[in-house]
Amino acid sequence: MKNLRLVLLLVAASGLLLAACDDSSSTNSSPDVIGVDVTNNGDVTGNSDLTLSDIDQDAPCNYERCGALCVDLLTDQENCGRCGAPCSADSVCSGGVCVCAPGLVSCTDTCADLSSDLDHCGNCNRSCPTGGTCISGQCDCPTNTTNCGDACAILNSDPDHCGRCGNACPAGGTCTNGVCACPAGTVNCGGVCAQLSSDLANCGTCGNSCPDNGTCVSGQCTCPTNMVDCGNTCADLSADVDHCGTCGTACGAGGTCISGQCVCPGNTVSCGNTCADLSADIDNCGACGTRCDQDTGVCISGQCSCVGGYDICGTNNTCYDTQNDPSRCGACNNAQCADDEFCIAGACACRPGTLDCNNDGQCDSLLSRTNCGSCGNLCQQNEYCNGGVCTQGQCNGDQCGNLCTDTNWDPNNCGQCGDTCQRDEVCVEGNCRNYRIADGCTTCGGCGACGGNWDCCDQLVSAVPICVEDANACPRLP
Repeated sequence: MKNLRLVLLLVAASGLLLAACDDSSSTNSSPDVIGVDVTNNGDVTGNSDLTLSDIDQDAPCNYERCGALCVDLLTDQENCGRCGAPCSADSVCSGGVCVCAPGLVSCTDTCADLSSDLDHCGNCNRSCPTGGTCISGQCDCPTNTTNCGDACAILNSDPDHCGRCGNACPAGGTCTNGVCACPAGTVNCGGVCAQLSSDLANCGTCGNSCPDNGTCVSGQCTCPTNMVDCGNTCADLSADVDHCGTCGTACGAGGTCISGQCVCPGNTVSCGNTCADLSADIDNCGACGTRCDQDTGVCISGQCSCVGGYDICGTNNTCYDTQNDPSRCGACNNAQCADDEFCIAGACACRPGTLDCNNDGQCDSLLSRTNCGSCGNLCQQNEYCNGGVCTQGQCNGDQCGNLCTDTNWDPNNCGQCGDTCQRDEVCVEGNCRNYRIADGCTTCGGCGACGGNWDCCDQLVSAVPICVEDANACPRLP
């Protein structure tokens, strides 16, 4: 600043010399340099818009330059902390930071006088009600008004606080002497002043709504010409697909209403709420409501049938896998397979580990002394059948009655003697597991019929592999 004062003094002196050389100038005139005065102690006053660029931009600066100005960023109101960062009118620059002026408090993004600020009365963000004042940090309402939270209300006439805070008059109503009233000719209908003679939502009585596109005339709901009141709408019964001929009669999906009659396109017919092709619709096959099997059924030329390998059994159009279903093995009318048999290629077969050794339709265990390991393999008197092998000595397996077996693999004694697996189960490591035929496979090598959590297992007494569920092992002869 001393440099600036020096420059200004020099300029002022130059002005005096010029004035002295001018004969037309008065000897009593004071020096005036572009609106700047220099006091006796060297201080500069006057033109606040003057920048160093107006005098000498090359003058040394002991602070920071903001453009041509030499400013102290610690105290400059227009450049506080950095160039171009002004402080607000209610704050000052101190140490390069805008702080609230004495007597004010920082409340979020403003400096507030907590003693009188309506938005920050007594504390930051504590707002006084509309119409109120903040005096000494306390909100107050004018005389004859009541503080109702959001506003200072005159309870005698305020329609939002009529008679008491929060008691709002109906829309369109007025508050007189603390009592809500609707204009003449209207009625309070649940918070709305309604004219019952013409109000669509309150026609004749409160809550009586007229249908869409209707009108309220003299308190009566009225539909346009050629339309009928069908509850919540005015409908043209001659063309409305939801009210065809009579209210509530809906035409099926894809249908149209012509002269009050539902008409379906092309070769489809109306079946309840849909237009159906009776020749191909599995829900309306041949006639409305005749349903084919939903899983494997198809409708062909109006007749229910099944996809390949399945046959319709009974009168309810249910499809059965007669090639693998033990309840209808081979044909719908066939007797079901025995409890220890499964169905393969339309014929009952003994469960793994058993065979029909006597051709009597009964599955014989291959663990007996008469059929040890295979049909007709008879053990000698001093032998027993041990896991399908005639063995001398004592049973080193599990003795179940006269039977020497292994309860880890015996489906008739699975886990313990007497626990029998179901016919669709095999015994694997003492647990009964579901199994099914590996369709289309003759060996597990390259067989993709199982998949998922099913393991493919080649049987010991049959050429047909099976799929066993959640076993992580294959059954074997006990």
